[in-house]
Amino acid sequence: MKKINGFSHFYTSVFNNAEFESRAHLLLRIILVLSGTLEMRIGGKKYEISEGYGAFITSLVSHSFHSEKPNSFRLIEFSREHLDGVFSYVKGKKVINHIFRFSSVVRCSLGEYIDEKGFYEDESRINAVLAPLAYEIGAQCEFESASADSSMLLKILDYMEEHFNDDISLSSVGAVLRVHPVSVSRTISQNTGGTFNYCLRHIRCTYAARQIVFGGMTVSEIAFDSGFGSIRSFNRAFLDVYGMTPKEYRAAFTKTPKKYK
Repeated sequence: MKKINGFSHFYTSVFNNAEFESRAHLLLRIILVLSGTLEMRIGGKKYEISEGYGAFITSLVSHSFHSEKPNSFRLIEFSREHLDGVFSYVKGKKVINHIFRFSSVVRCSLGEYIDEKGFYEDESRINAVLAPLAYEIGAQCEFESASADSSMLLKILDYMEEHFNDDISLSSVGAVLRVHPVSVSRTISQNTGGTFNYCLRHIRCTYAARQIVFGGMTVSEIAFDSGFGSIRSFNRAFLDVYGMTPKEYRAAFTKTPKKYK
C-alpha cells in the first residue's frame, strides 16, 4: 500500500453569518457554533444548532449552511487519513445523530493549538485539537454499522486515496477489489450522488491544494504529481472544486477566504 506524503489535510476558519450551499465532500467536517444559532441541513434533515453545540459530518454526507439568525461558527475540516488515529471508531460506521455539545476542554485546545484560520501540517497540533473533539463526539453522537454497500464504498475510496496519482479507472479499481466496474460506479453514485471521476477529482485537488501551500513545487509540477494528464485539466478541476485557479489559491491562502466551496 502506497503512502502519499502531504495528503493529510487540516483546515480551520471562523465564519460569521455565512451561507454555503454544499454538495457532499470527501473531507470530514466539524462545525462549532461560537455564538447565535446556525441553521443547517445535514443529509436532508434540518437542524438549528445553538451556541456551545456542534455538528460532526462524515465524508460524502450532503450539507448546507444558512444564517437567517446571527451566528458565528468555526469550521474544521480534515482528510479521511485521520480516521486511522483518534477517529478510528468512525470507520465502518454511519452517523445517525450529528449534534454534540462541546466543552471548555475543546475551547481551550482550540485556543492553544490553532490560530484564527489556516492550514496546518503539524500532526502534534492537529491531534491535540482532534483528540478532545473525538472523545466528545464519540460520547454524544450516535453511530450504526454501515451497510455492505457503504463498506464497499469505503474500500473504493481507500484505494483511490492511496493511488490517486496513478492512472486509475473504474476497471482498475474493480480488478483490485474483485468487483465489476459497473458495481464500482453504482456504489459511488448511489452513496454520493456523484461519479467516479467526481470523487477522483476531489481527492487529487485536495492533495494539490496541500502541495500549493506547503510543497514548494510549481503549478505544473503539482498538476502532474497529483495525477492530472495536463495543466489545462488540472486548472479546470481545481477551479470547479475550490472556486479559484491554483495560482489564485497560492496567492490567497494566507488571507481570509472570500468564500469556501
